[in-house]
Amino acid sequence: MPLTDPQIKQRLPLWKALSDLWLDTELEGYDYAYIARTINESPFTLEEAFTIHKYEVAPAVFINLMSVAGEWAMFDEEWLKKRCLASANKRGRMLNRLMCAALSPFIKYHTDHHCQEIRKCYVTLKADLN
Repeated sequence: MPLTDPQIKQRLPLWKALSDLWLDTELEGYDYAYIARTINESPFTLEEAFTIHKYEVAPAVFINLMSVAGEWAMFDEEWLKKRCLASANKRGRMLNRLMCAALSPFIKYHTDHHCQEIRKCYVTLKADLN
C-alpha cells in the first residue's frame, strides 16, 4: 500500500538525516547528534527509524558508496524523496525483501558503527530531556 502524504511528511526528515550515513564523507559527533535529534523529533522509535533506514533509505542510496565520484555533501531532497518513496512503497513485496536481505551484510558492515553512535546520542538526548 503506497504511503500517504502525511506519512511521507513524517518520514522525509528521517530519510534526509539517515541518508547522511551513505555520503562519501566521515561523520562527526555533531552529525550523529543531528540524526538522533531528528529521530527523537519524529513519531518513530529508534528501532522503527533503523527499520526505515534498512528498508527505505539504504536501498535508495547505497549505490553512492560504490560510485567513483559519490555524493559527499548532501543528496538532492527531491531525488532522495523519490528514491526513498519508491523503496518504501515496495517494502511489502517479496522481491524487495529478498533484495534487502541480500544487501543486509553490506548495510550492516557500512552502518553498524554509525548506528551505535546514533544510539549513544539518542540515549543521552532522552536522558537530558527527562
